[in-house]
Amino acid sequence: MKKVIMCLGLMIAACMAFGWPTLDEVEKVKPMVVELMSSKESQKPDEAADAAMVFAAEAKTEAARFLLLRRAVELYARAGEDDKASNAFVKMLKDIKNVPPAMQEKIALDAGRALAKTSRPMRMEAIYKGVRVLVWAEKELTASRTELRNSKKDAPEAHLRAGNAFAVMGDWSKALDHLLGAKGKIAPVAEHELNGTAALDKLANAWWKASAIAGSEYVKSAYRFHSADLYRKAIDGNLLDGLPKSLAEGRITEVEKNAENDAVALLYALQKRKSEKPLYCIIDLSNGPDADKYPVTYMDEPPKGGFNTDEYKTTKLVLRRIDPGKFKMCGKYDVTLTKPYYIGIFEVTQKQWELVMKSKPWQNNSLHYGDTFPIISTSYNTIRGLNKEYDWPSSTLVDPKSFMGRLKKLTELGCDLPTEAQWEYACRAGTNSEYNNGGDKEEDLKQVGRYKGNQSDGKGGSNGPVPVGSYLPNAWMLYDMHGNAIEWCLDYGGVLPKNAIDPVGPHKTGGEENRVRRGGCFCYEAKLCNSSFREDYGNMGWECEYYGFRLVIHLTE
Repeated sequence: MKKVIMCLGLMIAACMAFGWPTLDEVEKVKPMVVELMSSKESQKPDEAADAAMVFAAEAKTEAARFLLLRRAVELYARAGEDDKASNAFVKMLKDIKNVPPAMQEKIALDAGRALAKTSRPMRMEAIYKGVRVLVWAEKELTASRTELRNSKKDAPEAHLRAGNAFAVMGDWSKALDHLLGAKGKIAPVAEHELNGTAALDKLANAWWKASAIAGSEYVKSAYRFHSADLYRKAIDGNLLDGLPKSLAEGRITEVEKNAENDAVALLYALQKRKSEKPLYCIIDLSNGPDADKYPVTYMDEPPKGGFNTDEYKTTKLVLRRIDPGKFKMCGKYDVTLTKPYYIGIFEVTQKQWELVMKSKPWQNNSLHYGDTFPIISTSYNTIRGLNKEYDWPSSTLVDPKSFMGRLKKLTELGCDLPTEAQWEYACRAGTNSEYNNGGDKEEDLKQVGRYKGNQSDGKGGSNGPVPVGSYLPNAWMLYDMHGNAIEWCLDYGGVLPKNAIDPVGPHKTGGEENRVRRGGCFCYEAKLCNSSFREDYGNMGWECEYYGFRLVIHLTE
C-alpha cells in the first residue's frame, strides 16, 4: 500500500486528463473522506468496501465520490472480489470524456478484473495509463478501417496501423493478420508466426529487432513485450536452438523492469489471460448417460482440499493443461510438442464410464472393483470407434456412439486418447529418469504406482488395481502414470519417431490392428512400468481386464 500512496498524485493527474475532479477538488475533500472511512477501515476489506460504495452513492461532490469509489476498488481487490471490484471501477470511469460507452465498459471491466485478480492496487497507475493507450488504439483502428474500406488497393499502411493498434491492445491474433498485409519488413515475421515456420527464439529475435524501428513508444513496448513472451516460452519448453539463454533472459529482464507500470504490458497481460486456457478443465458428468449436455468449467487453481477426492473420480472428470515443450522420447529421440492440450489427472474410472456409457464392461471379468477404480476391460474400438472412417491418424473423427463420441457431443470439446508422445511427455513432467518422481530404482516406483511388487501394501485388494490417486502424483499433479491400468494411446504400434515435431505415429500400412499402450499395470514387474515402456502389439478389439485409458482434450479442434 505504500507504493499506492506514492502513486496517488500521478493517478489523480491522469484522471484530470479525462474530465475527472481536479487535483484541488480532490485534495480539499480528502480529509473528509479519510475521516468518513476511519471507522470502517478496521473491518474486513470487503465490508469496508461495501461501506465505501454506500458513502460514494451519497456523496455530494464528484471529488468525494471518486475517492470513495477508488478506495472501494482497492479494498475489493484486496478481498479478491472480482465482480465487485469491476463494478466499482465501472462507476469510477463513467465520466471519462471522448471515449465511446462500449469502450468505457471494456476498459472498466478489464481494469477492475485485473485489480481483483492480482490483488495489487498499486497497478492502478498503469490502468489509468492504459485508458490513454486504449483511446490512442481506438483512434488508430478507426482511421485504418476507414482507409481500408475506401481503398481499392492493398493499403499496406492501413494494415500496419491496424496491426500495431491490435498489438498495443494485446490482441495478437488480430494483429498478426493485419501485419501480414502490411508488407515491408514486418510482414515476413507475422507470416512465420502465423504459419509456425520459424522457431520461437528466432521469432522472438525478429520482434525484438522490429521494436527498434517502431514509430511509436506504444508499439515498441508491444513488440518487446511479445518478444519477451516468446523468449519465455522458448526457455520453458527447452526450445532455444543455438540462442544463448543468457541473452534471452537478459531481454526478458529488461522488459519486466518497468512492466508493473507499463500500460501496454498490462493490456497485453489482460488479453493473454483471456486467450489462455486455465490450468484445469472440469467436465461434470453428474446428469448421467441420459444427459443432453455435460457442463464444462475451468479453474486456475485446485479447489480447497485438492482434486484427490471421490467427487473428481466419479461425477466429475478433471484434466490439467500441458504446455508445449521438448523431451527425449523413450530417453533416445528428441520430440517437440508445439500445441497445448489437456490430460486427465486420473485414469478414467468405472463410475465415470458408467455415467457416460451406461454399460459396465468390467462385470464380465473375474476382477470386479468399484466406482473409483480405473475402468478396465475396454478395447480401443469401444473407446473411440471401429470403422475405417475413425482410423487415426488418417482421421480425427470418432464414432458418435463411443465413449469419446458421446463426450465430444455433450461437451463440444476435442475429447480423445493421447498420442504416444503426449502421454510420455505428460508422464515425465520434465524428468529423464525411469520413474516420474526422479528415481531409477524399484523403491521409487512403489511411491508413485501400483505394480506387481506392491500389491500387498494395504492400498487395495491383492492381485489387482487400486482406486485412482492412491499413490503420489508427478510434478504436474498427474496420478497413476506408472502401473494400475495400462493405458491406450492413439498411435499404431511401430518404430518410434526420431527428432519429430508433434508426432502422430505411423499410418496403417496393412492388416495390422495394433495400437500402443503405455505405463504398465498392476500385474507387471517394475521394469515394465517405467516412463519409456511401450506395448505396441495390442489388438484394437482386445478387452483385457487390465486395459484402461486416460482422457485428453486436443485444443486444436
